[in-house]
Amino acid sequence: MSRFFLPSMALMMICFIGPTLCRQQDEEEKGFWMRSAVHVVNNLPDPIRVRCQSKDDDLGLQTLQPRQDLTWRFVPNVFIDTLFYCHFYWGSKDKFFDVYNHDMGNHCSILHSKDKSCYWSVRSDGFYFSGTNETYTKKYDWY
Repeated sequence: MSRFFLPSMALMMICFIGPTLCRQQDEEEKGFWMRSAVHVVNNLPDPIRVRCQSKDDDLGLQTLQPRQDLTWRFVPNVFIDTLFYCHFYWGSKDKFFDVYNHDMGNHCSILHSKDKSCYWSVRSDGFYFSGTNETYTKKYDWY
């Protein structure tokens, strides 16, 4: 048996079993993996419909009332970039874009955010992003 076999097996177990165990725990931080979150807040005067999903998860079509926050938490995949995208509907307008990907995750990391959350504010003139829930930057227009 190679001297690298046992350490390699231990590392594989940590990488493949660890995230599953972390998902089952209620606390934000457990071991190496930390849960990330996406918050989508309706800052419009009217309800909006939004459908968010990833390759593996579909949050379904939801209606957000004014000032309502849609939030979900997940453990980003260590080996494959985690991607969540949403389709927004407001009256006759609609918009589709990524709300979480590797680059956005860097802005919502522990270096920039207390809780590894990405924040989206949906406004009448477009979509604003923040990694801190303090300073928002406009990323997309409705059109």
